[in-house]
Amino acid sequence: MDDIQRKIQDKYGFDISHIQLMKLYKIDDADISADELETKIADCRKKWNQSINGANEKFAQRDRGHLEKADAYEAVLRDRKLRKEVFAFYNKSNSDESSATEFAREYFSIVATTKKIKKSDVSFFFDYFQEERKNKKAVCNMLEHDFKVIGLGKDNGNEDEKTADEEDEGKKGKKKDETSPLVVNLFQKLTILKLSKCENFFQKAKESDMLRQRYPALGESLYDLLELDRTDNRETLSGKVLRWRDEAFNQRQERGQEFAPLVDLFNTLCDVLDYQDVVDNFAEFKLLIKYSALTPYMYCFVDMKQNTLKELFVIANKHYYFKDINEFLVNYFIPVYDNFNISAHSVRSVIKKAQQKAEKKVSSNKILNTLSAKFAGAGERKAPWIVSVIHWMVYWPVFVVYLVLEIVKYVCYGLRKAVIPVFAVLIVVKNMISFKYGEEDLWVLLKIFSREEWYPVMEFFAGKQIDNGFHAVIWSLIAIVFMLIMYLIPILVAAVLVRESLNGIVKQVDWIGIERTFKNIFNSLKEKTLEQFRNQRKEFYKIRIFKAVMNIVCTAILVLIVCLVPMGFSYLGEVTGYGLRMAQEQAAAVIEHESENVTEDDLESESIETVYVIAVEMANIRKGPGTEYAIIASATKGQTFVGTGNEQKFEGKSTWYEIYLDDSKSQTGWVSQKVIEQ
Repeated sequence: MDDIQRKIQDKYGFDISHIQLMKLYKIDDADISADELETKIADCRKKWNQSINGANEKFAQRDRGHLEKADAYEAVLRDRKLRKEVFAFYNKSNSDESSATEFAREYFSIVATTKKIKKSDVSFFFDYFQEERKNKKAVCNMLEHDFKVIGLGKDNGNEDEKTADEEDEGKKGKKKDETSPLVVNLFQKLTILKLSKCENFFQKAKESDMLRQRYPALGESLYDLLELDRTDNRETLSGKVLRWRDEAFNQRQERGQEFAPLVDLFNTLCDVLDYQDVVDNFAEFKLLIKYSALTPYMYCFVDMKQNTLKELFVIANKHYYFKDINEFLVNYFIPVYDNFNISAHSVRSVIKKAQQKAEKKVSSNKILNTLSAKFAGAGERKAPWIVSVIHWMVYWPVFVVYLVLEIVKYVCYGLRKAVIPVFAVLIVVKNMISFKYGEEDLWVLLKIFSREEWYPVMEFFAGKQIDNGFHAVIWSLIAIVFMLIMYLIPILVAAVLVRESLNGIVKQVDWIGIERTFKNIFNSLKEKTLEQFRNQRKEFYKIRIFKAVMNIVCTAILVLIVCLVPMGFSYLGEVTGYGLRMAQEQAAAVIEHESENVTEDDLESESIETVYVIAVEMANIRKGPGTEYAIIASATKGQTFVGTGNEQKFEGKSTWYEIYLDDSKSQTGWVSQKVIEQ
């Protein structure tokens, strides 16, 4: 403690490290004139008198305390020497700043391993650790210089006057602050700050010997004081806190202000226990209190790293005892990981090893655990398996809805990562890899390396014949680029759009909240079933089986409605003739449309082909219908040829038929009827 700080503490009864005297009276210079000083003193007293008569009880209580010490404040300010020493105390040298920022540097070093530090993170730090506000200027300078945090600006000043309670007071009646950081998506910033105040009140109460004697748990922790290890639900804890609050208030009325910290503690807890996030997440709320020293670090650990985990273990061992990091993971981090849904891909291997070690330890004590369970006492008997079967039969629609939601979640999470590969497969599978040129379909990916097939593609794009290698390369590139633009790029753009849409769905939908809601529903339904089984065993099977049968009947009715309605409409159409008439009109329209689009080529392709078989040992095929035409080919007995449909008589005697000489039907010849059979 500095000499000036101790001197004023002993003589005037207040600590200048907690009371920012210069800021309180808005004094910017230690060499202020006497008249100006008196003016500022008068203005400050006037403001305090107005505040204590105002409607805001919190501000009134604070300013009433200032008025009680106003004479001591002003005595220090009127002493020119003391005023200069106090002013110098508030403007410490850089060597003092290093010690003032030691804790903040440690805290933000851990935060920086998981995320980029933002202004909101700095605001949360000073709201949670209010004792650090006296070092705010030094901390902000350190953050700007060492952590490159921008946007702090005028916040470098010391703001001891505006407390978290006052900020909360100003937010009453407003909606949840969307910019407030959340503790891994479960708790509001306000809840965390209130718990910090509870811990401060607990520490103040712990300093009293009388209170420790009356409440032995004060010597342990807030978790032990609230008996959270024996409290399973919020309602039970709320009842306890209300009872303790009334008791502490009565003791305060009888024995004085020494009980005030307990009254404040229980009053604050009563407010916190009514918050919706605590109502929804009571098990996680107990973790916040049990490991309160680690609570301010939680909200920034959404993306945990291995280095962060090691540093967090060091912090944890300063406040709690863990034999090694495996014990720390099993007793603290894994429950946090499970309950808070922290995304910790980089530490999964570490978590898996810790879980395996814990499972080995449990399995080694399995026999002892079994014996302990048998001889521990009668306990509560488990319900027969038939009760679980009936429970599922009664509430299976709820389970089906949950299953559908889980499938949707799985599809959204999985497809957003696989959407581009899926679209790439579709590109190959779909017939979009083919396009037409002339009269043929070209499968580009299958025949892309074929010169005979690729040259026509280039010539299709070029509109002319490719006669040299340079032109072939240029037009090949043009064709490839065109096909990418035409086929590949639209598909990839669509894939990116689908992926971004799925990312939006994944981020905007509160999947964690939905799962927790369903789990709460499942637990309440299970408790309801077990309670009814215990209290009404004789009527249980009759009532529940009836409900299960009604579920089956309702489902069957629904299926019948879905199946029978289309059948009913079909039968009605047959009776009235409406359906037949519509079908006839549609068929007539289709036939008319198809007949309009039929071409001569189509008619020719549909004509029946005649096949001719050579019936002699050797037959000549001539260029025209007659023996005077030249022989262009010969055929042996049994060979077959397809006729073109043309025929002609030679000199009025024999008939000659035109046939195709090859499968491509590019060459034709004529053969006499004497050497063939149809």
